[in-house]
Amino acid sequence: MNHFLLKGEETELKELILAELAAENDEVLDTEEVSAVLHKNRESIHHKINQELHVKTTSWSVYLKAAAVLTFITAFSWYFFRSNADHKRSGNQILASGDITAGSNRATLTLSNGESIDLENATEGLVLNKDGASYAKIIGGKLTCLLQSVENKDTAYNTISTPKGGVYQLVTPDGSKVWLNASSELKFPSSFGKGKRVVELKGEAYFEIAKDKNHPFVVKTSGQETEVLGTHFNINNYADEQATTTTLLEGSVRVHPINGGAGSMLRPGEQAVLKDQQLKIQKADESAALDWMNGKIVFKNESLKSIMRKVSRWYGVDVQLKGDIADLQFWGAVSRNNTLSSILNYLKETEDLDYTISGTNVTIFKKKP
Repeated sequence: MNHFLLKGEETELKELILAELAAENDEVLDTEEVSAVLHKNRESIHHKINQELHVKTTSWSVYLKAAAVLTFITAFSWYFFRSNADHKRSGNQILASGDITAGSNRATLTLSNGESIDLENATEGLVLNKDGASYAKIIGGKLTCLLQSVENKDTAYNTISTPKGGVYQLVTPDGSKVWLNASSELKFPSSFGKGKRVVELKGEAYFEIAKDKNHPFVVKTSGQETEVLGTHFNINNYADEQATTTTLLEGSVRVHPINGGAGSMLRPGEQAVLKDQQLKIQKADESAALDWMNGKIVFKNESLKSIMRKVSRWYGVDVQLKGDIADLQFWGAVSRNNTLSSILNYLKETEDLDYTISGTNVTIFKKKP
């Protein structure tokens, strides 16, 4: 009969709840939340079951009723956390422990007519219409623009933007693929005309351009234009970074400053750095330039303030550095799939640092002697 006293039932119930949540959602909720619900309901469960055992200790109905109570609380807990997970699915989650989860596949599409579409919650296979005509579809979790005739006169620009903690993939009307990093924006036409294929970028994106020698692909960023025929490359153009960095992996691109300065042709493995309207070509560190595409945050002799700009964009937090620590240099790599504390603990162990997380505010400081 001790089975119905529920001693130690917490472990099995936690495992069941978390297993169900993991199956339904690609995230693991903090077990402290599970413990809170168990603690809140434990006394009433014990009372109900002990009442039944005291009245009829030999009846099979006792077993059935006790089992029914257990089933009820399991179902209730699963429903509670399932609903809570659905409610918090948008954006980086703040766990019960105070930690923050990694970013996810999120973006907003704003049409030229002002209509806004939440792509995070868009249904697979959804066809998007504009002014009565279909022009895009959600395929494989990415926005895929339908091929249109070059005679199409609609060249008004749509905008796809990712928030902090969001990434998204787009296939443009010509079949080119674009991966947007967090806090980024890409403007593109509903269809490309007969001339150049022009898009505008703010933030960071990786491009795989469909070859078309008669229609060069042009990426406009603040202070720079990058022209290609068919190639793979990455552009980092965040407003809070000191330079625009273009890294070429395959093919060739021509990069030139908008102010009329001399342009340069890049070869695979090279990188163009535009700073103060001065263009410099150097050997690329592909592992660092494409870390976000490979699911990592890589830093090689990188300052703490530079690393924290990446952290802020990916985890959706505001970071304050207290004391003389902004220029501390670090070398390492961490997974972008881990929670915020994983990277902060790495930095904490490497240097004499400590940190606090309060909601979406992070403070990093030197440890007290």
